Amino acid sequence: MALVYHCLLVPLEQSLVDDAVLGHAREFAQLSGARLVLLHVSPLPAFPLAGIEEWTLESGERIALRQDEAMNRARQYLEERARDLRSQGLSVEVELALGDPVNQIVRTAKEKGADLIVMGSHAHTILGALFGRSTTFPVRRLAEAPILLVRTEDQAAAQ
Repeated sequence: MALVYHCLLVPLEQSLVDDAVLGHAREFAQLSGARLVLLHVSPLPAFPLAGIEEWTLESGERIALRQDEAMNRARQYLEERARDLRSQGLSVEVELALGDPVNQIVRTAKEKGADLIVMGSHAHTILGALFGRSTTFPVRRLAEAPILLVRTEDQAAAQ
């Protein structure tokens, strides 16, 4: 029985892991003809923020401005990656989300009908995963689609 994928969700975080993740996702998409959905989730800022001693309207505006700048950088990053993949004949969509990465990855996978989620693994210990340092651990529990976890060669060598 051959596995056929129609939609691959690829959460990216603007890190070195992205190259390895995209390499695997590209191969799967080329073999199956699946479309790629590149996703970046910008987490909501933690409070209180450094340099803001008390909450004011101006503080809220500064936070919104920082968030807008981060989202614009993320959009540019995703669009550059999408352009490169499209030049290789692949169908690519770009999605930006704001909020909890786990919830946004699971939500986007469901909304886009993802057959597979291809995401990076940071090789956290089980304790790191349990204490909130992992995105992959809760996504594995909550997502309906299968997940391909990709490690970089540096991570594999460190194990």
